[in-house]
Amino acid sequence: PKMRQVLVLGVVLAVFQQWCGINVIFNYAEEIFRAAGYDISSVLKNIAWTGSVNLAFTFVALGVVDRGGRRPLMLFGSAGLALIYLAFSLATISHSAWGAELSPDPEERTRITAVREGLALVGVVIASIAPGLLGGDGGDDAGLPRFAVAFAAFTAICLALLWRAPVAPRARARHGAIFAGMAEPLADPLFRPLLAVFVANGIASAIPATLVLFFIADVLQ
Repeated sequence: PKMRQVLVLGVVLAVFQQWCGINVIFNYAEEIFRAAGYDISSVLKNIAWTGSVNLAFTFVALGVVDRGGRRPLMLFGSAGLALIYLAFSLATISHSAWGAELSPDPEERTRITAVREGLALVGVVIASIAPGLLGGDGGDDAGLPRFAVAFAAFTAICLALLWRAPVAPRARARHGAIFAGMAEPLADPLFRPLLAVFVANGIASAIPATLVLFFIADVLQ
């Protein structure tokens, strides 16, 4: 029991650090750089640079630990990761909520959301097969630069369309704390099970979506 708090804290910090994805970069650095179109010499140089930067900042971290202790270093790293996750969450929530704000009609909101999710799935499929199709006999190595150019042009078109998109009607602002308003849906007994299902569904889709590319590279190829 005395070590339970320390053990839980250590496990939470380890999980929190894994979520940043840095270990994936180091473990699959060769595959990532080769998929980006680098030749073998450039891959080795990039791996050397990333490893050198990691080594240099390891010594910086050791110096901080000796002078200020582990607590300031962990707080600084945790705050940085929290800001990154918060920014990504805000962008994702805004994008997901936009479809529900475009129409006051529940059925039309459902259709808008369904079309958005369907197009997202189509985009994933296109992004998976487009480099190979654009590369021709050169494969993904030749197709990825072409896909990058096509993606940049497509992004510019989407931004132009987004600029002309209809503005969602603004709800009447309510006074009060922001976080208190965010907690209001949790008081709804019908919303809590729906939120639990949504979280489970997000985890179930995130794990295979993250690992499928490595499975293809390590097993199928």
